[in-house]
Amino acid sequence: NPQNIPQAAFVLSTAYQFFPEKTIHLVVVDPGVGTERRAIILRTPSADFVAPDNGVLSYVLQQCKSVKGRLINNRQQVELKPGMEAVTITKPQFWRSPVSPTFHGRDIFAPVAARLSLGFPPIDFGEAITSVTMLPLPHPYQA
Repeated sequence: NPQNIPQAAFVLSTAYQFFPEKTIHLVVVDPGVGTERRAIILRTPSADFVAPDNGVLSYVLQQCKSVKGRLINNRQQVELKPGMEAVTITKPQFWRSPVSPTFHGRDIFAPVAARLSLGFPPIDFGEAITSVTMLPLPHPYQA
């Protein structure tokens, strides 16, 4: 399913750790394109992620998150551990223009990822944020 956020989050979690450290991962599974959802950069100790803030980074956050969080619409806003940073992408001077209402992967996420690869710091692209969206994840249990 091309718009399945939980599936994309799982697939990402099984793959990203096998890339070299400091890899920039561009993740665009975004059924909410054109809505109020945030576009973010998440910097972890091992990699950077450019993605919509829709839960697609949930398993990455599970491996890195602190315990604090609050539930909003069945999605948790989790606070980041020290050593991690997140930025909401708000500065249009880094985007392709004009921005299509349905193609943010091309017009916003890809240009930002390209500039990150040139050494631009995440904060250049917008405002620092202290929490990001995490979906409720399945946990093993004994029946």
